[in-house]
Amino acid sequence: MPEYWHYRTFVRDSGLFLVGTYYDHRFQIGQIVREKITKSGALAKESHLYEADPNPETEGGQIHTTTIIEAPNKFPFGVSDSSGVFLFKLKFHPPDDPEAIIYVERKRRFLGDAPVFEYNGKKYACIKFELRETIGNEKEGIEAVEGRGEERYAKGLGLVYYSKTYGSGAFKMEARLTDIFPMSELERKATAIYGE
Repeated sequence: MPEYWHYRTFVRDSGLFLVGTYYDHRFQIGQIVREKITKSGALAKESHLYEADPNPETEGGQIHTTTIIEAPNKFPFGVSDSSGVFLFKLKFHPPDDPEAIIYVERKRRFLGDAPVFEYNGKKYACIKFELRETIGNEKEGIEAVEGRGEERYAKGLGLVYYSKTYGSGAFKMEARLTDIFPMSELERKATAIYGE
């Protein structure tokens, strides 16, 4: 399934920020993340989750969930070796179970150079990070799901590849950058499917 990300930057008195909006294959918003860009890296400041509203009376509606960011590290700009771990962690109450607390913990570790990435006939130098991810529920008796994977970032492009495998390996996610286009093209694609 394709996934789409729209990125934009803006400047405030407190610094430079990057906002990323994730759209699923149906062009529905699934997540909005606001990151502060610092000299040392990107730090998550806000993360909002969206899911389809199951209520038939609100067809096409979405439920918004605000998360609590406990560890903001999204991407380091400087790494001296592969021993350091960069932690990102958030928590939220799922709309269908407000008493539950779901958490996502992602640890990134720099692994050095990755294979060159080819896009539009050009070759881009890449680096890679090991991913270790834990998704759990703080309710007693509910076991967390562990995941492992890899991310690759190309110079001048950003994230161009990721893979994640969860549990015993039965569930795997993998994605690769295939195209870059303006928001107007995403709107055109959505309009072609849903009309105006």
